[in-house]
Amino acid sequence: MLDSVTGNPLSGVSVRVKGTAVGTITDQSGNFRIEAPNQATLQISYLGYKTIEVSLN
Repeated sequence: MLDSVTGNPLSGVSVRVKGTAVGTITDQSGNFRIEAPNQATLQISYLGYKTIEVSLN
């Protein structure tokens, strides 16, 4: 994850599969790995930023 204004990586961003307990956080470089079904929706949240949902279809 990168900040859309500065382009800096965001560490500690929460990435969850919507409707499940599956989740992870981004590392210091803004990278993450998560196992999710092909049609899942990811919920991405970070303190001070708007939570967004991204569909994987």
